[in-house]
Amino acid sequence: MLKVICIISLLFVSLSTQLGKKLSPPNAVILNQILNDTVYAKEEVPPFFKNKTTTLEVSVQTLIRNFNSFDDVRQEVGAQLTLRLIWTDDRHSYENLQSNKGLPVPESISFSNADRIWFPDVFVTNEKSGYSHNILHPNVLVRIYKNGTTMISFRITIVIYCPMRVHWFPFDKHGCEFQFSSYSQLLRTW
Repeated sequence: MLKVICIISLLFVSLSTQLGKKLSPPNAVILNQILNDTVYAKEEVPPFFKNKTTTLEVSVQTLIRNFNSFDDVRQEVGAQLTLRLIWTDDRHSYENLQSNKGLPVPESISFSNADRIWFPDVFVTNEKSGYSHNILHPNVLVRIYKNGTTMISFRITIVIYCPMRVHWFPFDKHGCEFQFSSYSQLLRTW
């Protein structure tokens, strides 16, 4: 019993240390420079797109972690997945910034506070229900590369509408689509 308590205690200490980890000082300085409230407005779309001089291309990637429900009567499927959005925002570029104390500029900066940046308003059109995971800590990762390429990754659980024909049961096959769209129609290419 004592062994189990010690192992759980060590695991808790390890987790709390990891969760409390902050950005290294050079990364925090760079992040604060590019996301400065006086220059960067997270409520605004990237300026080059707002002027409609070009199309904002957003790569939408999904990794299905598992299927957790299948209901042929309600015609729905539940899955846990990682949703990843990748786009380029010139406001996030830090290639030309000088590093603090002569340290090299990192290739990328990662953090978990998605509220600090603008990101595309993507949703699943055939969703019946869903939620983003937030146990102990939000399951979100934001990574900004020095050229301005930005990636945001969420772990979500979702139930989608999936029409099924079961008249060939048990030999039937089903294909379900996750259909992505944007509320504001800012995304022109997928």
